[in-house]
Amino acid sequence: MNQSFRISDKALRLTLIVGTILLSVTILILAVAVGAARQREEAATTTTPNTGTRPVITTTSPSTDAGTTPSPVPEKQPFKLTQPVQGYLMSVHDTEALAYSLTMQDYRIHTGIDIEAEAGAPVVAAAAGTISAAYEDALMGYTIEIDHGDGYVSIYRNLDDTTPDGIEVGASVRAGQLIAAVGSSALVEQAERPHLHFELTKDNTLIDPLAYLTYEERVEE
Repeated sequence: MNQSFRISDKALRLTLIVGTILLSVTILILAVAVGAARQREEAATTTTPNTGTRPVITTTSPSTDAGTTPSPVPEKQPFKLTQPVQGYLMSVHDTEALAYSLTMQDYRIHTGIDIEAEAGAPVVAAAAGTISAAYEDALMGYTIEIDHGDGYVSIYRNLDDTTPDGIEVGASVRAGQLIAAVGSSALVEQAERPHLHFELTKDNTLIDPLAYLTYEERVEE
């Protein structure tokens, strides 16, 4: 019995030793595997940050000329006018208050500005555009209209009945180009001193030309 007990005791110790060795080997293998997994995770974190969302890919538009930057889009310039005739402001634009008319002997609105100038004085385009109309108005006399785009149209009235060659409907004109001469063809302004009656519309609505150009009034001596 004692011999059998001693044999069983040795077998048990041997089993414990083998089990301990196997457990140690297993723990070592797990440690190595965990370490390798951590290294792979750290490498992946360094390459692509884990933000909880799919990585955002940014692209750069190809340049047609390497090393250059695109030119900025120029801002749209405000609409401006040059003086259509040299002279002095005689009557202002007012579509609300009534002004006395020397010719008609009554009070009425004034749809443009009157610029005093000598008869025959040159009248020029106040801005570049296309002549959209040229006609004789029954009340305001010989008239030329120029379309400047963006809804702006300048109107020149009380003109002489002659115009330079090429000044006709459809012709393109530049700012400051001669288009006519001051006349006395406006029947409703015959009693006034020689002048250009100048109007301006925006989207078919009369507006004040003095918002876009400047004239001084004559100082009476």
